[in-house]
Amino acid sequence: MVSVMINRGFRAAVLLLSILVGGAAGQGDALRGTVKGRIVDRGTQRPIYGAYNVVLDHRLGDVADSSGNVTVKHVPVGVHQLQISMMGYESVIRTDVVVRTNRITTVDVELSQQVVAMAASMVLTAQRRS
Repeated sequence: MVSVMINRGFRAAVLLLSILVGGAAGQGDALRGTVKGRIVDRGTQRPIYGAYNVVLDHRLGDVADSSGNVTVKHVPVGVHQLQISMMGYESVIRTDVVVRTNRITTVDVELSQQVVAMAASMVLTAQRRS
């Protein structure tokens, strides 16, 4: 009788532990979402290939494909800031991006072209000696 009670207690403890561990692992995945969007040039509405989309304060991001599409998976649930940037364009920071559990949040962005200042240039000429 005592061994049956110990066996039941052991089974119950193992079952409870597996539920807690399994539930915690499942919740880690469940407490994340995805941010998708398209990055285009404001003037031409053409996609900006190679633009960066970064979730600030996290090591998450993506680079726009040839259609300007970006997808950042496994973003923690909550309100985030996204920084979208590309050489030759003004960077944009979106501060109100809400990520929900197992949902896709869409953030489409238009970037404005920006003149890139270059350092003073020097022209060198050379002559060939004969």
